[in-house]
Amino acid sequence: MEGPFRRDRSRSPPAGIERIRSVRPGALVWDAGGREGRHADRDGHRDQMKNKSNGGPAAAQGPGTPGAATDLDQIRAVADFIPQLAWSCLPDGRCDYLNSRWVEYTGVPEERHHGLGWLDAVHPEDRDRSRRVWEAYIAGEGEYDVDYRLRRHDGAYRWFKARGHLVRSREGEPVRVLGTTTDVDDHRRVEERLEAALAASGTGTFRWDIRTNALDWDEQLDRLFGLEPGRTVRSLDGFIGLVHPGDRAQVLERCRRCKEEGADFAMEFRVVWPDGSVRWLDDRGRTFRDQDGRPEYVTGACVDVTERRRSDERSEFIRQASGVGFWYCDLPFDELEWDERVREHFYIPPDARVTMDTFYGRLHPDDRAPTREAIERSIAGRTQYDVHYRTVDPATHAERWVRAIGRTYYGPDGMPRRFDGLTLDVTDRMRANEELRASEERFRAFMDHSPAAGWVTDADGRIQYVSASYARLFKMPDRAPIGALPADLYPAEFADEAVRNTRAVADSGRPRESLERCPRPDGSVGEFLVYKFPLPGGRIGGVAVDITERLRAEEALREAEATLRAFFDASPVMMGLVELPEDGDILHLYDDAAACQFFGVGPGGTAGRRASELGAPPSTIAEWRARYLQSDSARQPVRFDYEHDSPGGRRWLSCVVAPLGAGAAGRPRFSYVAEDVTERKRAEEALREADRRKDEFLALLAHELRNPLAPLRNGLQVLRLAGENAEASRKAREMMERQLGHMVRLIDDLMDVSRISRNKMELRRGKVPLADVVSAAVETARPALDQAGHEFRVALPPEPVYLDADLTRLAQVFANLLTNAAKYTEPGGRVTLAAEVRDGDVSVEVSDSGIGIPAESLPRIFDMFSQVDRSIERKAGGLGIGLALVKGLVEMHGGGVTARSGGPGRGSAFTVTLPVIGGPRERAAAEGQATPGRMGPGRRILVVDDNRDSAGSMAEMLSLLGHEVRQAHDGLEAVEAARAFRPDLVLMDVGMPRINGYEATRRIRAIPSEKSPTIVALTGWGQEGDRARSQAAGCDGHLVKPVDWKDLSPYVDRPTDG
Repeated sequence: MEGPFRRDRSRSPPAGIERIRSVRPGALVWDAGGREGRHADRDGHRDQMKNKSNGGPAAAQGPGTPGAATDLDQIRAVADFIPQLAWSCLPDGRCDYLNSRWVEYTGVPEERHHGLGWLDAVHPEDRDRSRRVWEAYIAGEGEYDVDYRLRRHDGAYRWFKARGHLVRSREGEPVRVLGTTTDVDDHRRVEERLEAALAASGTGTFRWDIRTNALDWDEQLDRLFGLEPGRTVRSLDGFIGLVHPGDRAQVLERCRRCKEEGADFAMEFRVVWPDGSVRWLDDRGRTFRDQDGRPEYVTGACVDVTERRRSDERSEFIRQASGVGFWYCDLPFDELEWDERVREHFYIPPDARVTMDTFYGRLHPDDRAPTREAIERSIAGRTQYDVHYRTVDPATHAERWVRAIGRTYYGPDGMPRRFDGLTLDVTDRMRANEELRASEERFRAFMDHSPAAGWVTDADGRIQYVSASYARLFKMPDRAPIGALPADLYPAEFADEAVRNTRAVADSGRPRESLERCPRPDGSVGEFLVYKFPLPGGRIGGVAVDITERLRAEEALREAEATLRAFFDASPVMMGLVELPEDGDILHLYDDAAACQFFGVGPGGTAGRRASELGAPPSTIAEWRARYLQSDSARQPVRFDYEHDSPGGRRWLSCVVAPLGAGAAGRPRFSYVAEDVTERKRAEEALREADRRKDEFLALLAHELRNPLAPLRNGLQVLRLAGENAEASRKAREMMERQLGHMVRLIDDLMDVSRISRNKMELRRGKVPLADVVSAAVETARPALDQAGHEFRVALPPEPVYLDADLTRLAQVFANLLTNAAKYTEPGGRVTLAAEVRDGDVSVEVSDSGIGIPAESLPRIFDMFSQVDRSIERKAGGLGIGLALVKGLVEMHGGGVTARSGGPGRGSAFTVTLPVIGGPRERAAAEGQATPGRMGPGRRILVVDDNRDSAGSMAEMLSLLGHEVRQAHDGLEAVEAARAFRPDLVLMDVGMPRINGYEATRRIRAIPSEKSPTIVALTGWGQEGDRARSQAAGCDGHLVKPVDWKDLSPYVDRPTDG
């Protein structure tokens, strides 16, 4: 420790501290700090000892000097009675004497420590240092004053201070050193702890010599003054220079009192650091006097209290700002000590005496007894005193609410000694609380009767308050909601969402509106509009309204609106809402997609626009306004047709307008529905035309069917009358076959047109030469051309032309065109077929010099039942379906057909254009008409038909061919005949009584047999669905009546084992 006592050890220690000052031969001097028992003046004694050690008048006598041994013996005799360890050593360090205290401490006999043996008791780490100090002392440098550790008899080391005095001879030579070793171990530990405490607390120490004004302080005090360590002020004036100018006079006054009156130094003052900053120091010192009672020096300590002073200032400011007053009183209660703020709270003047009677006298009468009980309860129960009461001004009767907080302080005997505390004016707060309570009561009454539920929670959703209406909206659990979390009350699917929204409000500090689901009192799950908002203290308020029914209604309304809008937008009908402004225009409020398209704008493009802006002419606007006003006058819808011109031609609208009442601006509003019926009107006209043509077609069909029937009847008569006339029979048969073929072709054309219109026609396409197609067509049309005596020419390209075509069907196209040309050209006319290849297509034109086609008939020439002149048609024959068939077949081949004519009497030309292909010639053999001929061994054939003539004629023909034939005329009869006859082939009619042909086929297939017969459906029904039903029933084939032998022969001619 670098304290003042260690820096100047020549000066006396404080009173009460004793130590041995020095040892000299023959004398011991005790220093009692200037008190009684002092043998010599301290400074005079030191001078005397110094003279002796230097051989002066009082120098000790060395060996051989009379009286020397006597002095040494006297010293040794005395040394055994002092508490220190005494010793005697020669200048070389060898010990020749140790007193009994040394022996008792070390536990080692004196003889063993003589010589240099005493060093064995010194701690090894301290021996070299002790030796250096010894040698320097013997050499005359300084004093022998050294601390080292000595080993005790139990092996422990303790700190000792060794001091010695050198005895010289008369000649000045060193003779021996006499000394003592004092135990300072406890003192050192105290000093170490003191130094640590001072360093930790930031305390600096000082010593002021009053007589010389010299100041001595430690480095910590340097730091407290803002100085570099080691730069010390050595005078009172220098110290005063560091003190703040505002505090110098007070510091000087304190110093004067220390110096003149011996008063202690105690005050707080400011110092100015070299950088200009100001710090507060708390300086406390004690004044010590000399033996004459005069002030000699002051020693003390300083600490920096800047932060404490600032804290005190802040506390005082807070106390003043908060209106807190402090009171103190000793127990038992008598006079009370109140500060000015407490007196203000009790309406008491600053100079008035305050007693307990004064205290209770200022309290409101209603608060006196409760306050007295609170004081007594606090003192007796050792609890804090905390009470609210009212004080009353006796002059004005004004009242003030005061909160008093205090505690009791007890003495060592447990008895109460003091009762201190503070007061605070809480009038405003109490009044605010009262207003708050009233407000809360109003709020609770409002919320309890509100259709909305209200609640307050913490940030985690723990419920602190719910309104009475809460139970009306939400399903209440068995437990009380207060203190519960949402998870305690409701399933996670509802609770988690509620907690997320609550925490979002707590985290953001902003209100939040959300939609939450929660069980309702009836157990159903409701939808609630929830508004949550932050409240003071980290709480969250919430309000909820059940909007379940409203949401359902809104959803239903949205669905209805969406359905209606989708209906409107998908409907081709135009609908909308309009207003009639005063300017004579029509204001469109809403129009559906069809109406917007009609006006040429996108969806919603008409809203808020006038009819004139949308391009409606004044005449149209005037007509529509008249209709609207008509409906308004009649108070009912008005229907009318409206014809108008459009870029695509004349169009018709069927319209309905209806009044809706006045709009927001008081103008009449109307709805309208308008349907474009142009196509309907055209379709109606076309339907009427088609109906007319159908009637004509049916009449024509009847005529065309009767025409071949007459020669057929005649032929039958010829066959009956011809008898043995073979030639007549032959001609009759040939005629009948021609007429029958004509009827079959007529029916086939009708069927083909039907198949094409339903996309059921199948082509057997192959790579065929155009020449083969034309040849087959000419062969078919040749009889008609020859019969009319026409000049007929064919012109084909020199190189072969190949087509990807069905030869039969394509030949049918050109045969129809050639037959028409022959039919509608006067006898002896001209018919030409010419082909030309151009740009990968071949154009085949059939032209004639016939009756021609009127210009107005050309657009419909390829329609079904279209005929140019019915009078001509009746002469020439035909159903008016041939050109429709031509068009359909050509288009199926990827081509096209056109017609042109110069008009009536100027002939006509039909051009068929088809794509050509290259490659080797591939052709399908033209199908010729087969004639049944006799064959090998006959087959067993069952003919089934409810038309007995049809069945009999078929059976007769098959019998003539050598086959064994049986007949059946209904389905059940067919099954029984098949079971008994075991046929190889069954020709099965479909439409029959009892059971139809399909069911009969299935039953025949179910008859056990080694060999199942071939069954072919023979019917007048030839659609694709009819063929599919035949196949599903188990038929092996499907032929349409009347049957050509070439179609039937593959089944009849099949070998028996096939």
